[in-house]
Amino acid sequence: MALEARMRQSQRLESIGKLTGGVAHDFNNLLTIIIGNSEVLIDESAENATTRELAELSLVAASRGAELTSQLLAFARRQPLEPQLVAPSELLRDMKGLLRKTLTPEIELEFVSDAGA
Repeated sequence: MALEARMRQSQRLESIGKLTGGVAHDFNNLLTIIIGNSEVLIDESAENATTRELAELSLVAASRGAELTSQLLAFARRQPLEPQLVAPSELLRDMKGLLRKTLTPEIELEFVSDAGA
C-alpha cells in the first residue's frame, strides 16, 4: 500500500514536471517576440523619451520573465537550480518605473531604502 502511494506520488510529480515544461516552453516563445519587439522599439524611439522608457521597461520585464521560464524548464528537467544572491533594493529600483506605470492612481507607492543596512 505504501509502495502504491509512493508510485502515484511519483507519477503526479512527473506529470507536473511535464506540464511545467510545456507551459514554460510556450511562454518562452512569447517572451522571445516581446524581447525582440522591445529591442526594435528602443532603437527606433531615440527621439521620444517616453516611448523609449516604456520599451526599456518592457525589455527588463520580459528578460526577468525569461529567467523565470529558464528556472521552470530546469525544474521540469529536474536540473539542480543555481541560486544566486540578489540585491532587493536594486530589483525594486529597476522595477519602480514599471510599477508606477502599471498601478492605478489610487494605489500609493513609496520606495524607502535603508543605506545603512
